[in-house]
Amino acid sequence: MIRSCDMRVMKNGLQDVIKMLEDTPLFEGEVESYIKVVDQSEAFETKLNIDVSVLSDLSKEFSDGTSLQLDKLMKKYNAMCKSAEPESSMSDVFDRLRSRQPEALESGGTGSGTNVEGGGDEMRVLEVVKSHRDPLGGGQIKDPVKSKHCGHVYDRTTLLEYIEGNRARKAMFYQCPYSLCTNKRNMNMNDMIDCPEFLNS
Repeated sequence: MIRSCDMRVMKNGLQDVIKMLEDTPLFEGEVESYIKVVDQSEAFETKLNIDVSVLSDLSKEFSDGTSLQLDKLMKKYNAMCKSAEPESSMSDVFDRLRSRQPEALESGGTGSGTNVEGGGDEMRVLEVVKSHRDPLGGGQIKDPVKSKHCGHVYDRTTLLEYIEGNRARKAMFYQCPYSLCTNKRNMNMNDMIDCPEFLNS
């Protein structure tokens, strides 16, 4: 059972995830993982809708002041959730996300680097794909800066706009826009370093 204040936070978080999915470049080989995130987001949104509907019905049912013990109320709530008709109010948004076509990696202007972290069972290999196209603005990267955490490169101006815009609307998530990036920190200009050599790659 979700409180209304928590519901607002989760809906805002869902909007942030959708925005991140829309802005993230989608490359060949990443479609399966991308679609999985879209499916999970839609399932989460559907569960939120069910909760809102059930809580509304419960409040109407007990509007006369009738009270129930907490365990009985929870049983009734769970039963109503199971029988509720699942429905997404944003199906058009998720359909649009699923219809995106992946981009091919350009062989002439791209390359790859591998950064290995940890050791033994904890070893993680991070594939860093270099592209001269800015993942945020879509144009050519003119003033490159690189993340100290994941090695991805962005254009300084569009990255700053991305960070300031998300902070202004108090977004919960504004992480690296590259698909499957393992860096889960919110973007911060303090985590960036100048990368002039990128223009010569």
